[in-house]
Amino acid sequence: MQKRKLDQQINAINKDVQKHIIKKYKQICKSGCLDIDGAPDDYSLAKCIMNAIAKDLEWQFRPLTKENRKLANNIYLFT
Repeated sequence: MQKRKLDQQINAINKDVQKHIIKKYKQICKSGCLDIDGAPDDYSLAKCIMNAIAKDLEWQFRPLTKENRKLANNIYLFT
C-alpha cells in the first residue's frame, strides 16, 4: 500500500467517525439519560459522553483476526 492511499482511507474513516459521533450524541441527548442542566459547567459531561461514544467506536473498529488484533495492539503502543 502507498502512504497516499492510506491517507485517503484514514480521511474517509475520519469523516464516518465524525458523523457517528454526532449521531450518537443526538441519540444520547434524546434518551433522557443526561441531566444537562444539573451538570457542572466544565468538560466533565462532554468527556463522559465522548468516553461512551469511544467505547462504541472501539467495538465497531475491533480487528476481527488474531493477527490484526496483535497489529492493532502494537500500533496502540505508539499512541
